[in-house]
Amino acid sequence: MDILKYRYDAENLKVALKCRYLHICPYGFMNNSGNYTAREIVACVRKGDFDCLPQNLSAAARISLDTIKDSESARECDIMIEKAALLDAICESELMSRLRAQEDVPSYNIAK
Repeated sequence: MDILKYRYDAENLKVALKCRYLHICPYGFMNNSGNYTAREIVACVRKGDFDCLPQNLSAAARISLDTIKDSESARECDIMIEKAALLDAICESELMSRLRAQEDVPSYNIAK
């Protein structure tokens, strides 16, 4: 996994969730620059199965799928997904791995 591509995965996830709610085709709004193709993200959203995504992004997607109902909750879901992608990138970065090995640094999880 390329942690620098998590932002594209998050963008595609946000698009897929909103388009599912609006009942429109998401592919015109998505890109294939992430770790997952647009089709893979859409399949995750359709099935409601986000286990293939990184831990925090997966948790944020599950919560968002249940809460995205209007423009207010959509904005909150966007922020939660963006934070989750950033947390996953930080947690999986080489620097964080080194810090955990040297100190007792807790792992962070969006679902906590």
